[in-house]
Amino acid sequence: MTVREALNRGNNLLTVGITSVIGLTLSLHVIFEDDPLDKLDDGVAALIGAGALVWYFWGRNRAKRSWIPLVLLAILWGLQVLTAFGTEAQDQMAVGDDRLMFQVLLVALIFNGIVLFRTRGAELVAPAVTAPEEERAPVGVG
Repeated sequence: MTVREALNRGNNLLTVGITSVIGLTLSLHVIFEDDPLDKLDDGVAALIGAGALVWYFWGRNRAKRSWIPLVLLAILWGLQVLTAFGTEAQDQMAVGDDRLMFQVLLVALIFNGIVLFRTRGAELVAPAVTAPEEERAPVGVG
Protein backbone atom coordinates (compact mmCIF):
# COMPACT_ATOMS: atom_id res chain seq x y z
CA MET A 1 0.00 0.00 0.00
CA THR A 2 1.36 3.39 -0.94
CA VAL A 3 1.20 6.48 1.22
CA ARG A 4 -1.45 7.94 -1.08
CA GLU A 5 -3.61 4.82 -0.78
CA ALA A 6 -3.25 4.86 3.01
CA LEU A 7 -4.33 8.50 3.13
CA ASN A 8 -7.32 7.80 0.87
CA ARG A 9 -8.24 4.78 2.98
CA GLY A 10 -8.19 6.86 6.16
CA ASN A 11 -10.27 9.64 4.61
CA ASN A 12 -12.82 7.17 3.25
CA LEU A 13 -12.96 5.25 6.52
CA LEU A 14 -13.62 8.43 8.50
CA THR A 15 -16.43 9.59 6.23
CA VAL A 16 -18.01 6.16 5.77
CA GLY A 17 -17.71 5.47 9.48
CA ILE A 18 -19.61 8.60 10.43
CA THR A 19 -22.24 8.05 7.74
CA SER A 20 -22.81 4.40 8.58
CA VAL A 21 -22.84 4.81 12.36
CA ILE A 22 -25.38 7.64 12.24
CA GLY A 23 -27.44 5.99 9.50
CA LEU A 24 -27.55 2.64 11.22
CA THR A 25 -28.24 4.28 14.58
CA LEU A 26 -31.32 5.87 13.08
CA SER A 27 -32.44 2.42 11.96
CA LEU A 28 -33.45 1.74 15.56
CA HIS A 29 -36.04 4.50 15.22
CA VAL A 30 -37.75 2.49 12.48
CA ILE A 31 -38.69 -0.13 15.05
CA PHE A 32 -39.95 2.23 17.74
CA GLU A 33 -41.57 5.07 15.74
CA ASP A 34 -45.34 5.15 15.42
CA ASP A 35 -45.67 7.64 12.55
CA PRO A 36 -45.12 6.08 9.10
CA LEU A 37 -43.42 9.25 7.81
CA ASP A 38 -40.93 9.07 10.69
CA LYS A 39 -40.27 5.43 9.89
CA LEU A 40 -39.70 6.30 6.24
CA ASP A 41 -37.04 8.96 6.78
CA ASP A 42 -35.20 6.88 9.38
CA GLY A 43 -35.36 3.87 7.08
CA VAL A 44 -33.85 5.87 4.22
CA ALA A 45 -31.09 7.04 6.58
CA ALA A 46 -30.40 3.42 7.51
CA LEU A 47 -30.18 2.48 3.82
CA ILE A 48 -27.70 5.32 3.21
CA GLY A 49 -25.58 4.09 6.12
CA ALA A 50 -25.66 0.51 4.89
CA GLY A 51 -24.91 1.70 1.35
CA ALA A 52 -21.84 3.55 2.60
CA LEU A 53 -20.54 0.34 4.19
CA VAL A 54 -21.20 -1.67 1.05
CA TRP A 55 -19.35 0.93 -1.05
CA TYR A 56 -16.36 0.92 1.30
CA PHE A 57 -15.92 -2.85 1.29
CA TRP A 58 -16.65 -3.29 -2.43
CA GLY A 59 -13.44 -4.04 -4.34
CA ARG A 60 -10.66 -1.51 -3.86
CA ASN A 61 -12.90 1.47 -3.16
CA ARG A 62 -11.44 2.00 0.28
CA ALA A 63 -8.00 2.90 -1.13
CA LYS A 64 -9.27 5.12 -3.97
CA ARG A 65 -9.66 8.87 -3.70
CA SER A 66 -13.39 9.39 -4.08
CA TRP A 67 -16.12 11.92 -3.45
CA ILE A 68 -18.77 9.22 -3.01
CA PRO A 69 -18.47 8.97 0.81
CA LEU A 70 -18.79 12.75 1.10
CA VAL A 71 -21.80 12.74 -1.24
CA LEU A 72 -23.48 10.02 0.85
CA LEU A 73 -22.81 12.09 3.98
CA ALA A 74 -24.28 15.16 2.25
CA ILE A 75 -27.40 13.18 1.26
CA LEU A 76 -27.81 12.01 4.84
CA TRP A 77 -27.41 15.61 6.05
CA GLY A 78 -29.98 16.81 3.50
CA LEU A 79 -32.40 14.14 4.68
CA GLN A 80 -31.99 15.35 8.25
CA VAL A 81 -32.53 18.97 7.18
CA LEU A 82 -35.72 17.95 5.40
CA THR A 83 -36.86 15.96 8.40
CA ALA A 84 -35.93 18.45 11.13
CA PHE A 85 -37.28 21.54 9.41
CA GLY A 86 -39.94 20.03 7.20
CA THR A 87 -41.82 16.86 7.99
CA GLU A 88 -41.32 16.78 11.78
CA ALA A 89 -41.15 20.52 12.49
CA GLN A 90 -44.64 20.57 14.02
CA ASP A 91 -44.07 17.56 16.28
CA GLN A 92 -41.93 18.90 19.13
CA MET A 93 -41.52 15.45 20.68
CA ALA A 94 -40.02 13.97 17.51
CA VAL A 95 -37.89 16.83 16.21
CA GLY A 96 -35.16 16.83 18.90
CA ASP A 97 -33.11 13.89 17.63
CA ASP A 98 -33.37 15.09 14.04
CA ARG A 99 -32.04 18.55 14.89
CA LEU A 100 -29.18 17.02 16.86
CA MET A 101 -28.29 14.73 13.95
CA PHE A 102 -28.53 17.75 11.63
CA GLN A 103 -25.89 19.56 13.71
CA VAL A 104 -23.59 16.56 14.06
CA LEU A 105 -23.79 15.82 10.35
CA LEU A 106 -23.14 19.46 9.46
CA VAL A 107 -19.91 19.47 11.49
CA ALA A 108 -18.88 16.11 9.99
CA LEU A 109 -19.69 17.31 6.48
CA ILE A 110 -17.62 20.48 6.86
CA PHE A 111 -14.69 18.64 8.44
CA ASN A 112 -14.62 15.81 5.90
CA GLY A 113 -15.03 18.27 3.03
CA ILE A 114 -12.02 20.25 4.25
CA VAL A 115 -9.95 17.08 4.66
CA LEU A 116 -10.84 15.84 1.18
CA PHE A 117 -10.21 19.25 -0.38
CA ARG A 118 -6.90 19.82 1.42
CA THR A 119 -5.45 16.43 0.46
CA ARG A 120 -6.38 16.62 -3.21
CA GLY A 121 -2.92 17.31 -4.63
CA ALA A 122 -0.55 16.82 -1.76
CA GLU A 123 2.77 15.35 -2.72
CA LEU A 124 3.23 12.60 -0.18
CA VAL A 125 6.55 11.19 -1.30
CA ALA A 126 9.40 12.52 0.82
CA PRO A 127 12.20 14.06 -1.24
CA ALA A 128 15.46 12.16 -1.26
CA VAL A 129 17.90 13.68 1.19
CA THR A 130 21.54 13.59 0.19
CA ALA A 131 24.57 15.12 1.83
CA PRO A 132 26.66 17.65 -0.10
CA GLU A 133 29.72 16.28 -1.91
CA GLU A 134 32.27 17.67 0.56
CA GLU A 135 30.56 15.97 3.56
CA ARG A 136 30.52 12.48 2.06
CA ALA A 137 33.12 9.96 3.16
CA PRO A 138 35.22 8.52 0.35
CA VAL A 139 34.07 5.08 -0.75
CA GLY A 140 36.51 2.25 -0.02
CA VAL A 141 38.48 4.12 2.63
CA GLY A 142 38.30 2.43 5.90
